[in-house]
Amino acid sequence: MERFVSQNPDPVLRINGDERVIYSNKAGELFLHEWNIRVGEKVPISIGNLSKRVISRKYPEKIQIKVGKRIYLASFYPLEEDKQVEVYGFNITDYDKLKEKLRIKEKQYDALNQMGRIALRRESLQAFMDESANLTAKSLDIEYSNILEYLPDGNFLLRAGTGWKPGLVGEAIINGSNKYQAGYTLFSKIPVIVRDFKKEERFEAPTLLKEHDIASGVSVVIGKIEKPFGVLSVHSKKPRRFTTDDTYFLSSVAFLISEVIERRRAEEELRQYKERLEELVKERTSELVRTNERLIEEISGRKRVEKDLQNNVYFLETFLDAIPSPVFYRNLEGIYQGCNEMFAHILGFPKERVIGHSMLEFRDQFSKAIEISTFYDRLLLEEGKSISHELKVRSAIDGNERDFLVHRATYSNISGEIIGIVGVMLDITERKKAEQALTDYAAELERSNKRKEELEMVINSSPVIVFLWKYEEGWPIEFVSENVTRLGYEVKDFTSKGLLYRDIVYPEDLEKVADELNMYVEAGYSDYTSEYRIFTKSGEIRWVDERTVIQRDENGEIHLQGIILDITEHKKAENALLQMEEIRKKEIHHRIKNNLQVISSLLSLQAEHFSDKKVRESFQDSQNRVISMSLIHEELYKTGGIGNFETFDFKAYLQKLANELFRSYLVGNQDIHLKLDIESIFLGMDTGIPLGIIINELVSNSLKHAFPAGRKGEIQIKLHKIEDKKIMGEDRDTGRRESSEFLLVVSDNGVGIPYNIDFRHTSSLGFQLVSILVDQIEGSIELIRGEGTEFRIKFREDIY
Repeated sequence: MERFVSQNPDPVLRINGDERVIYSNKAGELFLHEWNIRVGEKVPISIGNLSKRVISRKYPEKIQIKVGKRIYLASFYPLEEDKQVEVYGFNITDYDKLKEKLRIKEKQYDALNQMGRIALRRESLQAFMDESANLTAKSLDIEYSNILEYLPDGNFLLRAGTGWKPGLVGEAIINGSNKYQAGYTLFSKIPVIVRDFKKEERFEAPTLLKEHDIASGVSVVIGKIEKPFGVLSVHSKKPRRFTTDDTYFLSSVAFLISEVIERRRAEEELRQYKERLEELVKERTSELVRTNERLIEEISGRKRVEKDLQNNVYFLETFLDAIPSPVFYRNLEGIYQGCNEMFAHILGFPKERVIGHSMLEFRDQFSKAIEISTFYDRLLLEEGKSISHELKVRSAIDGNERDFLVHRATYSNISGEIIGIVGVMLDITERKKAEQALTDYAAELERSNKRKEELEMVINSSPVIVFLWKYEEGWPIEFVSENVTRLGYEVKDFTSKGLLYRDIVYPEDLEKVADELNMYVEAGYSDYTSEYRIFTKSGEIRWVDERTVIQRDENGEIHLQGIILDITEHKKAENALLQMEEIRKKEIHHRIKNNLQVISSLLSLQAEHFSDKKVRESFQDSQNRVISMSLIHEELYKTGGIGNFETFDFKAYLQKLANELFRSYLVGNQDIHLKLDIESIFLGMDTGIPLGIIINELVSNSLKHAFPAGRKGEIQIKLHKIEDKKIMGEDRDTGRRESSEFLLVVSDNGVGIPYNIDFRHTSSLGFQLVSILVDQIEGSIELIRGEGTEFRIKFREDIY
């Protein structure tokens, strides 16, 4: 657009809201000279006031400006979005001769200005083209106009136009050969004027023009010559002499259309890029969410550890420190961003001394490993794949050089940009020694066949059975030691009769073994261990411990060489120990319950030695508190019969506790009734014991104080889940748990607690215990006074 304005032979200026000239073409310098100013300086007051009025009213105005002997008609057009005025000057010195020319030019400039406004309104490209074609025809007082889009096949599509028969715009295809006007226009790269098609010799009229009896026309290229969008044309049924101004106006329209198209294309590319970027961010975010969920699932089985986790950074440090191998991650400049304790111990420094420092600062520890690490870092960044290699590092733990298998991989930020390298170092010193020992051992076997026979004899007489499998479907057996007879089989069962190793694996363990082995092989591990069940030849099920070496030959074929050891008796011993542990826990709960009952009896006997009523009530309160804890261990003793010593049936416990309290306080009084509305739940000891004591204190308080002088009444205990939202995670045995919020309500319709008593700040031991225990279970308590007393306690508990 700026190029179009700069080439205009008439003055064109742009004035901002501060009355300063911010642009002038070459012809506009006449005005600046007349006003004795330069670009960037303020215009005369009269011109400035007119500019402000045009901007505020958003309506164009015109004035005459005299420059020397010339008279110019200056048109002021508002630029709404930029709060600026664009000034177009027209030489009207020879007014009579140029009056009509001025009218036409003004009409054309109005059309261009209107097209610019349409483009700024961000309407659809098609709507802009339709309106531009219509304004072009009106401005030139001509019957037909069209915008032809150049297609990849070399032809043109009638994209927009006016005057044509219905159904042609958007559908008609125009031959793109240079034998016709449109193709010739692209070929010649200049405006093409046809005064009369009957006399035209350069090309002929296409079918579309012939069908509409077109006699004359002019066409220009839309867009850059090397990559045009198409052709803009106007046509008339009458022979017509098109002027230079007509051609210039048409070129201006074509340039404006080209600019709008390029801008729309750029906006569309930007929109598509933004959508791709948002999708990528969404995918990366989703991946991080899934990764975070997997991490939470991995650690949630650690009983109470998850309650101590505050953020992902703490989890990452804990997780890395739990790995028995050195782990580090550093940025692309070689600065360590983090590591685990094992890595820091290898270097002989605390983690704080390693993190934030360059690996070059530990040259004494790494020695030649620095150059090797730098080489593999560069190779990793070039290839973009994880890399494994061996490395020697001097360990600060024992001062010796140790062999490590280092697995390196890149890690990226949320935008997918690689920002660092993470490494895991597996200590293979012992494995290297073992490999060397195996090599020496193999050499010894080759030198001494007799020693080989002795070794085979030892193997065959040992409880360990040696196998050599093919890593194929079903694991065909290439070799098995003769002591396979321990399982009832003979060697020929596998080597001659085609029995596969898969055939003797217990069906329920087969998939697990196959998946684990495939994972180890694909991950490049050199050994594999597992415990699973197999069938003996007689059909007996036995547990075995497999230790296998994964071998890869020069051709990439994989062979499995390993041993299996019958560990059935060991498994039985483990199960026996588990059963003994369950019996021990059951006996502990039973003994605690009995001891608490003895304490309760002693309190009861001791109370009989006191005549003071308050002292006897204190003993009775203490006795009831002991009973509330004793009942919990009784329930744990019962639930232990089904293998669960961690939780108990709180509903059954509460019913017994309430009955004990009523039996204790209401001897001979049958006018106070108990109403229970309790949901069946199982609670852990950490919540159940405090909650039992809380209920004991509140019910005891109601029984002692709510119904004086033989007053009738009712005590209610309600316990319900109030929150449907559940927090899922791993539990102790089944692998799942739910965390829900509960509401406990203890109420009576007695005389009520006086308003001047604050139960949170009172000398009453019972209320002090209630407040302390509510805080202990991380709950909240609320007292509602009215017709009686109502305590509402909310708490959260993991329900297993």
